[in-house]
Amino acid sequence: MIPLQSVKTQEDENAKKGIKTAADGPSKGAPDAKKSKEESKGGKEEQKGGKGEKKEGDNNKNNKTPSAPPKAKKHDYVVVKDFAGSIMGRLAHVFKKAIKEAFPTVSVPLVLAEATNPKFGDYQCNSAMGISAALKAQGTAKRPAEVAADIVAKLPVCPLISKTEIPPAGFINVFLNEEFIAKQCGEISRHGVRLPTIESRRVIVDFSSPNIAKEMHVGHLRSTIIGDAISRLFEAIGFDVLRLNHIGDWGTQFGMLIAHLFDRFPNFQKETPAIGDLQSFYKESKKRFDEDAEFKKRAYECVVKLQSSQPEFIKAWNDICDVSRKSNNEVYDKLDIKLNERGESYYHNRMEAIVEELKTRSFLREEEGRHLMFPTGCDIPLTVVKSDGGFTYDTSDLAALKNRLFEENGDWLIYVVDAGQSLHFEVSKEEKGVII
Repeated sequence: MIPLQSVKTQEDENAKKGIKTAADGPSKGAPDAKKSKEESKGGKEEQKGGKGEKKEGDNNKNNKTPSAPPKAKKHDYVVVKDFAGSIMGRLAHVFKKAIKEAFPTVSVPLVLAEATNPKFGDYQCNSAMGISAALKAQGTAKRPAEVAADIVAKLPVCPLISKTEIPPAGFINVFLNEEFIAKQCGEISRHGVRLPTIESRRVIVDFSSPNIAKEMHVGHLRSTIIGDAISRLFEAIGFDVLRLNHIGDWGTQFGMLIAHLFDRFPNFQKETPAIGDLQSFYKESKKRFDEDAEFKKRAYECVVKLQSSQPEFIKAWNDICDVSRKSNNEVYDKLDIKLNERGESYYHNRMEAIVEELKTRSFLREEEGRHLMFPTGCDIPLTVVKSDGGFTYDTSDLAALKNRLFEENGDWLIYVVDAGQSLHFEVSKEEKGVII
């Protein structure tokens, strides 16, 4: 068991390693992060807005380091029924509601933090400055203090809040109701810490997804661990979670594997083939596929027979999948990972249906024998049908997407994949509205 360390011990260790922590410096614009000149001279205390801080990018004007990509807009996907002992959750809820009512035309993220000085309350809402700037951009001049006053005026009744104060800089200082806190402490001492009660969602988490006949690599392990952590979190708060392992168990590569299996183990239908090292078996078949034209022809014929569900080819395919599955399950068992395997083969018949639907609704464009679908605002198409009539990853992913939305009734679909697949998902995301 790893011994627990104090925050101070961890910060000291981080400092030795050159790792910055939240305590190393204030966030940009945080009130009372530095003493004002008046405070340092012993004068009257007041909150300042950090005018002396450098603006973001000042140090990068003359270098060629690319700037960070813009942050995605945040959405409130979660509906909280009971915040339990979450002070921040309760405060965020009432301030978001007040800001929305006071300034419906402004979209500025909520800035809420613990106060660094008890004289300025227990928590501080620092959104007024951002809202003031947004209003100015819209042609309306309003000082942060005035914005803060409008927000406070719209605050709903909250037993957690004792009072609020607005200094000239426009921060909203929040003082908590001590009687409410005492009551919450009593509840915790009697019943323990409760998680917030959240409106349940049907969540489908797609993770791990190794390929049959190939060893798992670190990317698969990374996806497996992150996906499992996400699933456990949702399960802990009562969500209905479906864990899916979208393995690569279908496609052209199985033609060469099956053809090689027929040659290496001609009696495989009566005796289980002794494929000790499936990785080596794959490399052998790939070498033959690349160098032997006759073998390559047979491999393609095997794909056609597999897709037409001829029994002996289905048997060969199952044998290969079983060897790979056994190896993968050894890893999952060691990591205590629970997964529902649902590979590309599961969507084979659904792929035919999705292609027909897209054709009927005139979403496909034929070019050089291929059937393509161009997402709105994207120059890169989805290849739904290849020139030889075969399907692609795009086809299976679209079929899987529709299955998860309409057959599994997923509210949230989460794909834990490498960033290298981001373009593919941007294209697929654009088309979700089409499939719906």
